Amino acid sequence: MRTGLTILTAISLLYVACPAQADPISVVGINILQSQQERDAIATSRGFTCGDNTYPSFDETKVQIHECLKDQAVIRFMSDSIIFSCSVFNRCNATMRKVAEEIVTTGILPTVHLEFNGPSRDFPSGAITFCEEGTDGDVLCGEPTPDGNLRLLELKMGNIGKPRGFN
Repeated sequence: MRTGLTILTAISLLYVACPAQADPISVVGINILQSQQERDAIATSRGFTCGDNTYPSFDETKVQIHECLKDQAVIRFMSDSIIFSCSVFNRCNATMRKVAEEIVTTGILPTVHLEFNGPSRDFPSGAITFCEEGTDGDVLCGEPTPDGNLRLLELKMGNIGKPRGFN
């Protein structure tokens, strides 16, 4: 009995000491935990050309953004998020509801809860959006066009790598 209890204790300590395997949300094979070199390799294998581009910012300075381009498709890498234009997945004419269904059926996320946001200047009739947290704390959000179709998906760092629960 004592030997069985000792082995069980050792297994329990081993389980607690080993970190959980990371399982970040991936969109077209790209996730928030990959290095920029890994992301670029995946994008270029899909026909994108990657590099740094300079754009004007709101305060009239220039900002440099790393992005991958292919025809109208854009993958933009920000400091704490990755933005995928709807052209990346050929879903610019898909409704937010259809995109949410595809995210679930393809296994990117187990569920997606659509949210209706009331009228605003850009969306006089309101808009359907979603932001869903993955198992590791990263977040996938969908942003619509004014006519209700997908404009972009944004993969955010969220709470990935941070302790969870009531610690």
